[in-house]
Amino acid sequence: MAFYGSREKLATVGRDQQTFEINRKATQICKEVAGEAVLVAGDLGATWKWDPDSPSSRSLVAAMFQEQVEAQAGVDFFIGETFWHLGEVRLCLEVLKKNS
Repeated sequence: MAFYGSREKLATVGRDQQTFEINRKATQICKEVAGEAVLVAGDLGATWKWDPDSPSSRSLVAAMFQEQVEAQAGVDFFIGETFWHLGEVRLCLEVLKKNS
């Protein structure tokens, strides 16, 4: 639903300041189209900012996931995809569990 909707990826097209709004609107549109008949999935993916040796990277990536989770509030479940690092996957899961 919001593939590559992270702040880092949206920055590549000059839309990083609209991250929350883009994710929120994508969620609203999907939920409107789906109605009650279809489940809607949120989406989180690789941020391209993960550095396993950097504590500041962990904080940055967690904040990026948190922003998307909050913006995609109301989805029925989340899909995590295209991760390259196990640590980033684990951090994504931590953020999701914290918000469930």
